[in-house]
Amino acid sequence: MARSTSGVPLIRRGERTALSAPIATTRDGRDITRPYMHGLQQPRDPRLLRSVDWGVYEKILEDDQVFSTLQQRRGAVVSRDWNVVPGDEDDPRSVEAADTLRKNLLRIGWDRITDKMLFAPFYGYAVAELMWAPHDGLFQFSNIRVRHARRFRYNDDGELRLLTRENMIHGEGLPDRKFWVAAAGASDDDEPYGRGLAEWLYWPTLFKRNGVRFWNNFTDRYSAPTAVGKYRAGTPSSEVDNLLDALQAFATDSGIAVPEGVAIELMHVAQSGSITNFETLCKYMDAAITKVVLSQTMTTDDGASLSQAKV
Repeated sequence: MARSTSGVPLIRRGERTALSAPIATTRDGRDITRPYMHGLQQPRDPRLLRSVDWGVYEKILEDDQVFSTLQQRRGAVVSRDWNVVPGDEDDPRSVEAADTLRKNLLRIGWDRITDKMLFAPFYGYAVAELMWAPHDGLFQFSNIRVRHARRFRYNDDGELRLLTRENMIHGEGLPDRKFWVAAAGASDDDEPYGRGLAEWLYWPTLFKRNGVRFWNNFTDRYSAPTAVGKYRAGTPSSEVDNLLDALQAFATDSGIAVPEGVAIELMHVAQSGSITNFETLCKYMDAAITKVVLSQTMTTDDGASLSQAKV
């Protein structure tokens, strides 16, 4: 390699071109860490590949702990004061432009838009459509509408595409300066869709739902004993069916009539600490959800009132 008079290696024209061009791109299936479908980049989250798309995470938002912690996280951001700072405070045009943009954002409700776009950390990314219109002699935002990110994909060239019924494979091209994308959570630049908190909230919310379901079943069995009907061997099936009908009526009626010789007993479910086990499971999952969303449990589950108030 040639060197300059100062000893610094000289870079030839061909080498300069090679150094400036990307090599480890994700185009044309070059990324071996993700499945490849020609035309559109696929997310690396395996659950999004087995399902339709990000709709698999909609159920997570129904969890009360997820709703509470996400609301706390978004509210902490939206409650802060904000301002538009001019790029050059000594330039009157820059100051005027910043003031105009600030008034524009106030007029369209910037806090409302911010609150919706802050679902990007949950899904991994969020997409908003910018609506433009003339105002006071300038082309300004008339509205910013946050769309569901599941409707969009990136193509091989890193361009945002809109999936429609007419074009589900490659999506429709979108004009410049029309859509705003916010991505979060990815550990590298090869994941344009980010990695959302929903990916880590999937299992805690699933275990909690199942725990609550079993807890309700146990409570139902414990509060209303199970009726057991006994019949002799060789009893005709028609009489067995009549016994089952009587047992079903037992759950709703105050009194029933059964043939002579048929016995009905009540089977009580022993507690044996089962209720405590269900409660412990649900609390554990609530704590896991809180740590995923807020990285702490102080402001939701733990701590004395004074320490929580300070936080």
